[in-house]
Amino acid sequence: MTAFDVVTSLTASELFGTELSLSSQPDWNKVLECAHEQGVVAICYEAVKRLPTELQPDFGIMLRWDVSAEEVKSSFASRRKVKEHLRDLFSSIGERMLLLKGETLAGHYPHPEMRECGDIDIMLPEGFEKGNSLVESKGIEVDCSNSKHTVFFYEGEEVELHDPAPHTSYNRNDYLTECLVSESMDEAVLRPDGCWELSPLVMAVHAVNHIALHLYMGEKVPLKMLADIALLLKAHPEVLQQWGPALDSTGLKKFSRAILRTMDTLFATAFSDGGGSGRFIRLFVRQEGTKLSQILGKYRYIPRRPRETVREIFSKFTRVIRHRLPL
Repeated sequence: MTAFDVVTSLTASELFGTELSLSSQPDWNKVLECAHEQGVVAICYEAVKRLPTELQPDFGIMLRWDVSAEEVKSSFASRRKVKEHLRDLFSSIGERMLLLKGETLAGHYPHPEMRECGDIDIMLPEGFEKGNSLVESKGIEVDCSNSKHTVFFYEGEEVELHDPAPHTSYNRNDYLTECLVSESMDEAVLRPDGCWELSPLVMAVHAVNHIALHLYMGEKVPLKMLADIALLLKAHPEVLQQWGPALDSTGLKKFSRAILRTMDTLFATAFSDGGGSGRFIRLFVRQEGTKLSQILGKYRYIPRRPRETVREIFSKFTRVIRHRLPL
């Protein structure tokens, strides 16, 4: 088994209860490195601790793994406090705070604190500009260089405040998904912590689009993102019967089928109607093959208007030529 195979097996065992098959000692240093790359280091550690003693890593690796897992849990606790403080801050001006991405997807994990996350993504459905002004009034610098969201650091944690207005300058799927999110604000769900989150259906489409955006930007699709959607669908199986119109409206239906097949292959779930997923896993999860095969391969899965495809390929070709030309 390769390091990736071991990490996938550990993740599937811990999150979906599959049988953990490990007949010999892998290269645990490579496995730990791969678990970091795939964003599942704390999840894999829980599965590793259940292995027979003779198959577990040596003490040094277990210690490093334990430290890494504790850092993930500590980071989660820190973000939770900041999230609550931000909720109270924006509530003081009458704004409800909507959580996006990792902070809401973590709730579907057996132990939410094991889900890795780098920043806090939030949205104020009725007060984007008011929110930024309030943060700045506290003496906090707000980075407005990104047209989709602002960035600031609050009590040591990075926060992205997303603009609820759809952005026509972004690619088609992203824009249409933003429209879906914007139109679904009345369906937002109040959480026990006083924050709000997208409905399960919209959250699922938003998560699928986030993976498509990673492909669009030439980045890998880590196991963490796939586990996010798989666990959400496991918790809300009705979404699979209900999200067809939303996938149609955002242009993500074909891409969602590839994601479902990939999750079934990696985690032994049963969300799809079958079909091959090996090419998708090889190119975008393992990130094997040439850069050109990855660039061209993604257009098999993510729908793009012809001008978007031509513009992106021309841009990449121009950057490669400039990089190779002598100064």
